[in-house]
Amino acid sequence: MVSDAELVPTKNVSKDVLHSIVNLYLRVRSFSLAKDIIQDFKIKAKQSKGKALRKEIQRGCELKQAQERHN
Repeated sequence: MVSDAELVPTKNVSKDVLHSIVNLYLRVRSFSLAKDIIQDFKIKAKQSKGKALRKEIQRGCELKQAQERHN
């Protein structure tokens, strides 16, 4: 494709284009990953029937304290 073009890109232009493509790819993939993490959290929240993050944290602390008492 480059050999058929009338304009020959310089090394700097080629590096900038590659950098832009990689940057865009990483941005899209990180957004997708973040979306998956949020979706997993929502599913787990529905399964535990927790209505608020504070309650989940409190339940976790209570469970941890109960385990420490038994030890």
